[in-house]
Amino acid sequence: MRLKGGRPPFTYGPTRKHTSCILNAQPPLVAVADTPWDLLAGEIKRDCKGNQEGIKANLETAKLMYDFAREHGFEAEQVNFDGFPLSIGEKLTYWFDAVLIKDGQLVLAGTDFRRANGYTRLGRKFAFSVMHEQIRAQNPTDFGSAKLGMFRFPQEPKEDRRIQLDIWGEGELFSYDEIIKRSLDTYTTWAEVLEERAEEARKTGTDDGGWWKG
Repeated sequence: MRLKGGRPPFTYGPTRKHTSCILNAQPPLVAVADTPWDLLAGEIKRDCKGNQEGIKANLETAKLMYDFAREHGFEAEQVNFDGFPLSIGEKLTYWFDAVLIKDGQLVLAGTDFRRANGYTRLGRKFAFSVMHEQIRAQNPTDFGSAKLGMFRFPQEPKEDRRIQLDIWGEGELFSYDEIIKRSLDTYTTWAEVLEERAEEARKTGTDDGGWWKG
């Protein structure tokens, strides 16, 4: 209900678009040079299309991830992962198209860009469950032993934003059937919320064609 009334002031799409360069992820069969930060920052800024709040937030999170990968000695390889398919024609994707490598250990990871009120533990469990079923379970030879991670970018009041990589502690994950049920329950609830808003708009004549329709 809170989500339906909101309107995001910007998107982290520019950071997501350049994640491979941010992590210096190498494509298969060929080595590419590391992209200098100044060049990458310019591309991210252009993709923000003049949205100053978006520019600040995207450059902030991208630089944190850029520095984290290099300071902690992570390597990365590009991999095109498919999304987790649902019967309603949607796909779930909680990861980027790269695998991180640290001391021979593979890490499959996604991003949670929210400063506060990000994924709850239950939310991370769901995301990691989808990640496990779609990547590790589907390709145990290559990714069966990979860790599951989530980059977070929290910010406390009067403190600088920071980055942390949360690794799932290998506790019990949701089963495939549980993922499907929870997903469909969520889509059903969301459809009900949208219908309620549409009804309100019809009664008041205030339908603005907002972002929530998508």
